Parts: sequence; structure tokens; C-alpha cells
Amino acid sequence: MGPRAAALGLALAGLLGCDGGDAASPRDSAVSDAAPADAVVAPDGVAPDSAAPHDLGVDRGVDLGPDPLACNGARHLCDRPLPQVTFLLGHNAHAVRPPFSRFAANQGLPIAEQLAAGARGVGIKLYWTDHEACGPLGLYGYHGVERLGCVPFADIAAPVVAFMRANPREVLVMTVEGSAPAERVVAGLQDSGLAAWTFTGPAEGDWPTLGALIEADQRLLVLRAGGGAGLPDLWQVVRDTPYDFESTAEMGCEPHRGPATAPLFQINHFLTRLRPVPEEAAATNGWAALGARVAACAEARGWPTILLMDFLGEGDAFEVVAALNGPGTAEARLAAVRAAVDGAPP
Repeated sequence: MGPRAAALGLALAGLLGCDGGDAASPRDSAVSDAAPADAVVAPDGVAPDSAAPHDLGVDRGVDLGPDPLACNGARHLCDRPLPQVTFLLGHNAHAVRPPFSRFAANQGLPIAEQLAAGARGVGIKLYWTDHEACGPLGLYGYHGVERLGCVPFADIAAPVVAFMRANPREVLVMTVEGSAPAERVVAGLQDSGLAAWTFTGPAEGDWPTLGALIEADQRLLVLRAGGGAGLPDLWQVVRDTPYDFESTAEMGCEPHRGPATAPLFQINHFLTRLRPVPEEAAATNGWAALGARVAACAEARGWPTILLMDFLGEGDAFEVVAALNGPGTAEARLAAVRAAVDGAPP
């Protein structure tokens, strides 16, 4: 066991022994309505769930298979409101090489493998075009320039559909940017079959828990920049950080898009240069850079609902998100992340 894994294990052991835990109701487990938007408030509540093997990863020497009572892999997440769960999304999740050029490929794993590894959503850019690099007039995903890579939305949606069908206890998030008209995006969701699971946010009041979304089978939150055609406006529901960073040293938590009152907080954690930077992804996505930043941003601006990243297969992103989504209070989970950062090699 490496030093960062040992540190995380010790922190989680302390977390499980603490008095606080997941709240018994959605309001108790969320950031208090009375608290400032920029503060993380540890929820009051009961002790964490009992040490069920599925929840805590206890090795009994037996393959238990999927837990039929889990939500996004853990029972304790079932009672947690969606804004208080962290979802790892690939930035330009569709931009994989090949067919994308190295000047536009933000991911090394195709969408199916991103989801299988632990991503719980996709960040995509969609356009309505008949550019010769794409094909006949239709809905396509590309990144910046069509000639650097272009794929039909049907190809983006297919692995998401397959995952939703195979994993009925999982909730995903899809963010949609690009200039495709809202009506075309909705038609694409309908044609692909994704519309059957689409959730567009609460009509009013509090956000539902993961358990409630699973029970209703509305397990895909779709947010489109600009909204329209019944889709919520991404940058009214989400507040984010800047994203134009050339090094991890520049990465901060300052406000960028979205109102301060937006219920969901997105951390943009990737390098932006003339092209994506896969050769630095292991360090960019490692505990030292990623863990420290998410803890700082959570303390400064509230719980991170969306973590948007390049090259999900590199570094420690899945482990960081697992710690953020662990049992216990928000403060205890952040303490586990900080402990792992302290134990990471330089």
C-alpha cells in the first residue's frame, strides 16, 4: 500500500468512527439554506451506515456483485440530494483519439470505458452541421474545428444508453455546450432513447435525492448551455471555476460562469494550451494537484457537484471522487481528502 492510499485509509477509518453521518432527510444532508452560498456546512444527522460490505468495500473473499440497494455504488448515497454528490465527467468526453486529432482529443478512454471506470456523466459539445468532415446534415459532437474530429451524436449516446440499461441504480449528468439548437438536442435525446431517463431538475423547491431519482427512473440530468425546449440552462443551474489554465499552479476557485446562487458547483480541472496535454495528465489528475484543489474549492465555494476533467484514465480522479462521495459528514469527507493529499508523494 502506498503512502497516499494508507493516508486515505486512516482518514476514512477516522471518518467512520465519528459521531456525524449522512442526514436522515434531504434537507439535513444538504448545505443549509440559511448558510452563505460559499460555505460548506457539515450536515447534522445520525451515525454513518453500518459497515455493510457493499458500502465500505470490505473484502470478505466473496464476489458479492452489484448491491441491489446501492445508489451510484453506495447505500449511503441514496439519501443524499443530488447537489451534495460529486459526479466525475469527461471534458469533451466524446473527443477520443482516434478519430480525433491529438490537437482536439481530450480523452484517452472512449465513453463506455469512462463510465465503466467510474465516470458518472459526460461533458459534450454539440452542433447541427453538414460539414464535410462530419457527414450529412445532423447532430454531431466535435471540439473547436470539425476537421480535427467529428462524431454523430448517436455514437455519443449509444454507450450512455447501454450503461443506463445495464445499471439501473446509477444516476448520470450530461452537460451540453455548442451551438446545436435546443430542439435538435431534444430530438437527439428522443431518437437515442436517452429521453426516457432524462431529468431536467426540480420544478420547485429542493433537489431530489439519488434514491428518489432512481425510484422515478429519471436518472440522467441533462443541462444545456442556453436552455430551451424544456432543458434547463446549464449556466443558470451551475456555477463554475475558470478553465483557461496552462499549469496546475494557476488553478484557482474564483467564480466564472453562473450566478452565485446556482445550486450546482462545477470545478474545471484541466490544462488549456494549444492542444490537450496528455503527457501531464497523471500529475494534473493526481492527489497532490487535484485533491488539494477540490478541498480548497469546496471550502471556499460549496460542495463540488461536477468535476470536469481531461484524460480520466490518468492519475487519481476516481479515488478522489470516491473519497468525496464517502459516508459521513461533508467536513469528515474533506478531511479524508486532505489526509490523502498530505500522504501523497511529492
